[in-house]
Amino acid sequence: MVDTIARWINTGETTTSPKVVDISEVAVGEHMIVLLQVGSTTVTITTPSGWNILFAKTTMGSRACVGYWRKKTDELEVSASFVASANTGLAHALIGVLGAEQAAWIVGPVWTRTTHGTTTTNVIDGVTTTSADCLALAISFEVTSVVESPNTIVGVNNGFVELGYKAQNTIGETIWAGTKDIPTAGDVGDTTVTYQNIQAANGAGLMIAFPQGAFIPMGVPVMLGDGSMARISYINDLEIRTAPTSVRLLKPGFENVAQFLATPGATIAHRGGSESFPDMSEYGYDRSILRGFGALEFSAQRTSDGWWFGSHNPDINEVAGETGLPNISTMTRAEIEAYANVDNPTALHPSRPFFGLEEFLVKYGSDYVLFVDPKNALSFNSEFLAICDNIVDPERLIWKYVLGGVGSAGPSNGAQAALNRGWGGTWGYGYNTDVDSGAFAQHAVKPAWTILGMNNDTTQPYWDTALSYGKPVIAHIINSAADYAVAIAHGADAVQCADVTSVKSVSI
Repeated sequence: MVDTIARWINTGETTTSPKVVDISEVAVGEHMIVLLQVGSTTVTITTPSGWNILFAKTTMGSRACVGYWRKKTDELEVSASFVASANTGLAHALIGVLGAEQAAWIVGPVWTRTTHGTTTTNVIDGVTTTSADCLALAISFEVTSVVESPNTIVGVNNGFVELGYKAQNTIGETIWAGTKDIPTAGDVGDTTVTYQNIQAANGAGLMIAFPQGAFIPMGVPVMLGDGSMARISYINDLEIRTAPTSVRLLKPGFENVAQFLATPGATIAHRGGSESFPDMSEYGYDRSILRGFGALEFSAQRTSDGWWFGSHNPDINEVAGETGLPNISTMTRAEIEAYANVDNPTALHPSRPFFGLEEFLVKYGSDYVLFVDPKNALSFNSEFLAICDNIVDPERLIWKYVLGGVGSAGPSNGAQAALNRGWGGTWGYGYNTDVDSGAFAQHAVKPAWTILGMNNDTTQPYWDTALSYGKPVIAHIINSAADYAVAIAHGADAVQCADVTSVKSVSI
């Protein structure tokens, strides 16, 4: 069976230059053959950039024929202009070839009517194929001094079936093409195309054979969930379809908090992998999800003009590599964005921009469970909650905060406000020092907290205390695969990981 496909796409004619060929219907990755018939033997043709000669200009009586080819690489390219050195009759046919690469094509010689044929026939030299299951394409050019009526080919032998025909219109040039499957290797044999009118010299023809080959569209090959194959490409910033250099599997995140809590040992990317990548940078979150982390943690600060963005500290001195900068609450967004995050730089990217809360929510909120808190802007919690659950399904959101000291009410009130809005959960994390002070016992029993947290670098008795409340307990903060193993041994239900490169993610 022949997998290579030849298709007749369009034709046209003009008596002026340039000759503009419509290639908008050609697929990216498809080979284009443009056949030109020129109403002069002396006119030269200048091709668009990237086009190659399929066969050189050949004189056929008072006319000439020439062929060009190119593979289409840009779906936004819709036309190709062939410039003639003088205004004359100029006809074209556009043929697309899906499959065999051009280097494997077998292109025969052009036989003109005066050397092979008669006043009503073109004889096309048969090429010799070197493999089975080829597709042969026969091409015939012809011109008469009067318009043929009816405008038809009288007959074609050797089993070729018409692919397309550029008939006469205002000028006399015609172009015909036919195809034939060639099951065995060898000489295809000469083919005769018979016309209805007499013309002594203005005719020519040639044959091309295409070996078997499936059309390979642009893109990186991937296997879909049903086992079938596909290719991935994308539209870049210049609106040009492009094949990526590589593709990585992006594992799905948790669909909701319930699914997260039902996954033993589930992992959370602490600030997007704070030990591995720039703290709370978009880059860090992207790399975390590429490593399979299905839950992401984000701490937000608020500028004086109301911009929420990722920052653990009340100022940006540490991550920006600065000293003396004031609290974020006294700075504007423009003042913050004048600096960059230089934490955990890479050679190619010594800094990263600060990442806005809304941008974080929009990008990841549909596919991952998000742990979020208003950090030092707890007094703006109502605003914070509204921003989050107006963008993200509340079932994907966990409001997080440190449990607070003895007698504190702010964190628990903030957590309860999140539950009142339908958030999927709240995480009140504490430390062994909170157990010693009595703060843990005071807050852990409150219904406002649906999940508790304990630092991993403490002893089992403290963990036993945290586990005794019958709520899920998350271990924080994990800096290695060994730490993860310790957390699970403590009895952790989930683990917050700062190191996302050596700790293997646990997700769905």
